Amino acid sequence: MSNARVEHDEVGSCSFDAGSHQYRIDGRVVPSITQIIAKPRPPSISEADWEMYAKRGTRIHEAISLYALEGAIPEDVYGDPYALLAMEAFVAFANSNGIHTLHSEEKMWSRKLMFAGTPDLICEMGGKVVIIELKSNA
Repeated sequence: MSNARVEHDEVGSCSFDAGSHQYRIDGRVVPSITQIIAKPRPPSISEADWEMYAKRGTRIHEAISLYALEGAIPEDVYGDPYALLAMEAFVAFANSNGIHTLHSEEKMWSRKLMFAGTPDLICEMGGKVVIIELKSNA
């Protein structure tokens, strides 16, 4: 992982309260990236299934982050066909695009746009710095 510093659009303070999942820029509550792009649970999917999909998504996210940072694929991925499929897709994407991971889970914010978040991956790809936000759906 690089020691490159992620530049924010303006100097200021941003805080995150994990308990309430709230970001604040200079004390003002702002929406997170996840809240902005959130997809509501479809009525056809039960709450229990939705939670199961969320847990699977978290496992996939953790596995891909480990691979992006260390090049290692966790053993438990091989026991879950959905996680394995997601892992294979990310590895193919990373290899075909020559991504180089700079940061994982680094808090970012924009005072200009008044939102904040913690992107999954910040990478170099094709000579540019890009943000990769991992999502999986039911």
